[in-house]
Amino acid sequence: MAQVPAPPGPAPDQGPPYLVSILVKGLHIGGRVFGGIYRDAELWTEEGGAVSTCSVRVRAHQAICTFSVLRPGRYAAAFFHDWDGDGVIDKNFLGIPTEGYAFSRDVSAVFSAPAFGRAAFDVPLRSVVSATMRY
Repeated sequence: MAQVPAPPGPAPDQGPPYLVSILVKGLHIGGRVFGGIYRDAELWTEEGGAVSTCSVRVRAHQAICTFSVLRPGRYAAAFFHDWDGDGVIDKNFLGIPTEGYAFSRDVSAVFSAPAFGRAAFDVPLRSVVSATMRY
């Protein structure tokens, strides 16, 4: 008799996904916040490196991004405020963002994204994670 394959989804020992909500504050009015949550320091802020993404409207100078991750561990999140609605973070001729950006744990960036470890936090969460937009 042939075996019936298991339905797609997480492995039975993984359980349901963990939901991680991050408050992004200090936003200008209008537009959307795009974000990604990363588990791997090697893929931190790389296109396609996020394990989960979000896109939410800005409301009252803030947004709440909720991510779904399959297992506990260290994660870091990065965000940008797409004020003009083109779906990408705009940059000047030097590559410096001209739209707002933020990182989990409110870490700031000077010439590039902060190190993964500075922005990382543990899932499941033991406290509220926030990010303040910088323009």
